[in-house]
Amino acid sequence: MRTFLFLLILFNLNFSAQVSNFNSSLDSIKTILSSTPKLGFKAENKYFSLGSDISGVRELKPYIEYNETIRFGVGYCWLKRINGNNLRFNAITFFGEYLINLNDSWAAEIPLDFGFGKIRSNSNGYYQFFEPSFIIEYKGFNFFNIGFGTGLRLSSHDKMVYDKSLTVQTLILRLNLKFVEIYKYILQVTDT
Repeated sequence: MRTFLFLLILFNLNFSAQVSNFNSSLDSIKTILSSTPKLGFKAENKYFSLGSDISGVRELKPYIEYNETIRFGVGYCWLKRINGNNLRFNAITFFGEYLINLNDSWAAEIPLDFGFGKIRSNSNGYYQFFEPSFIIEYKGFNFFNIGFGTGLRLSSHDKMVYDKSLTVQTLILRLNLKFVEIYKYILQVTDT
């Protein structure tokens, strides 16, 4: 009986500590989201292998960034053609990212993308995906950042259009424009 009571008290203390940490995390997120957002724009190329072909998905993604910690955005992605195959797809993407600032020049990002759209070959069908990834970004330039990383694109699509799997590991190359800094520079140049 004493062992049971001891375990019950231990569990209760542990649970209380976890609830306290969770509430602290929620307060931190509320503080971050109450900061003034900055606008940004990313262009990404994601490369992957399907069979013997190397293909690339292009993505354009405007976003808002809070406190250099969290980003949210909507974008558009497309695959024009795989070598020797008429396969194409395009999709609207939604994403959120958590940024870990390592120092003044480097950051790590954990983005989650999901999207839905159309796949085409000889006929049309649906295409949807979910892609968690990890990206390292260099922030040392004045008007843009560059990044590289990897992800796993888990996809579902109409098998009547394309019968092979489109779930692939991706290699990510990124160019990220800093619109707020570009705008400030243009204002500064026009004022002189």
